[in-house]
Amino acid sequence: MKDFFDTWKFKILVAVAVFLVGIMAYAGANGRLTAAPQELLGVILTPFQKAGAVVSGGVGAMWEKICQHRQGYGTERAADGGKRRAAPADGGL
Repeated sequence: MKDFFDTWKFKILVAVAVFLVGIMAYAGANGRLTAAPQELLGVILTPFQKAGAVVSGGVGAMWEKICQHRQGYGTERAADGGKRRAAPADGGL
């Protein structure tokens, strides 16, 4: 049994227990015993929510540009009867 108290597994268990006791003490001191887990998860997950919103906004804006480009390309092709245009003599410069 003495060998168990010297292992890293026991130290991890003690650290988790101390962390949980700390959370309970904080929640008891602030009168928020029922909302402590939700607040803790909120604090942990808020940066991920913000990062997801930024990525989602960027992807949405890029997708909108792609759709607008495709719509414009379709109207240009329809205006000249679907034929390809010849390249300018100067190479478009």
